[in-house]
Amino acid sequence: MKNKIILITLFLVLTWLVVAGCSHNQDINPTTTTTTLQPNPYSLFSLGNGVKGYVEALACDSSGNLYVGGNFSEAGGNPNIKYIAKWVPSFDTWEALGIGVNYIVYALVCDKFDNLYVGGSFTEAGGNPDIKYLAKWNSSLSRWETTGINLANSVNTLICDSDGNLFIAGSFLPSVIFWDAVNLTWESYYQSFNGGVNAFALDNSGNFYVGGNFSNLEGAPVGGPTFNNIAKMDFAWRTWEAVGAGVNDQVLKLIFDKSGNIYAGGYFTQAGGNNANHIAKWNVTTHGWEALGLGTDWAVNALVCDPSGNIIVGGDFSKAGTVSARNLARWDPLTSSWEAAIDLDNEVRDLVFDNSGNLYIGGYFDYAGGILVNKVVKLVRN
Repeated sequence: MKNKIILITLFLVLTWLVVAGCSHNQDINPTTTTTTLQPNPYSLFSLGNGVKGYVEALACDSSGNLYVGGNFSEAGGNPNIKYIAKWVPSFDTWEALGIGVNYIVYALVCDKFDNLYVGGSFTEAGGNPDIKYLAKWNSSLSRWETTGINLANSVNTLICDSDGNLFIAGSFLPSVIFWDAVNLTWESYYQSFNGGVNAFALDNSGNFYVGGNFSNLEGAPVGGPTFNNIAKMDFAWRTWEAVGAGVNDQVLKLIFDKSGNIYAGGYFTQAGGNNANHIAKWNVTTHGWEALGLGTDWAVNALVCDPSGNIIVGGDFSKAGTVSARNLARWDPLTSSWEAAIDLDNEVRDLVFDNSGNLYIGGYFDYAGGILVNKVVKLVRN
């Protein structure tokens, strides 16, 4: 079984993945084009027939398998694979996760044992009506399992730390709930925000940031702390701290770079009171917000940092800085410059690297680099 392959030799794609790092059933005839700009091209792979619908979330396990979640009615041409699917690169095929879930998936994360946690607006997983909004796919036993928590509404974001603690947020209160892997209990941070949480960032030193659409805490007195769509947790006191003056509109994504700085993407146009179009950096050394040049001309939905420290940016935009870049771009912090990437005909919703340095891109697009890929595509370094 073959994938569509187009060899991309543009310098901007080559420089993207130099040192990067996650993770049908019909035959597809390869389409290949090359350029002469560079001797070491990258390959752009479709994943079988892709999915019919759209992709919201991606996650990779330690074996390089890709999990895809969203609102789709089939994967790889198989109408029995809905809302969540597994792409197995070693066999170039899509697989179902049992009978899956019954509605949209918004968030995916793998733990250190390669179990998959799934968040969304579904009310059944594996046919079990007691598993709502949050589910666990036990990869060893190939079955759906309850997480032992009853949620009132959908899960928007998930993150898992190296100790196995799982953090969730969504359209419910308390704003942030976490699974304590030591005491085997669900706990909450007692202070909730007055709006939704869309994004988490957690590093190996325990720094934990949340982003969303909020300004302060529920029931906060007049004159209380103001967060402006982003906050940091003080684990010692279990209290939320402001991140400077925050940003002026909703945060959709957060990531750390290699130096522990935070990058935020979303709808905002200011950070720390200064112009910062849809993407900004919180410098942990200077404790100040920094713009990334002119930013993008519309929303940033997805961010990922490669091991070189470059920031890969996906969203719903046509320009990054002064560069024409349809929905995917790269920020080089060493040169403080934007570079365009492959052309995508609709917005990007998520980005993830596998352990081999391959970059997966998921979203609403049909075409990547002029090739039909149907909502998900893979960039591979040759």
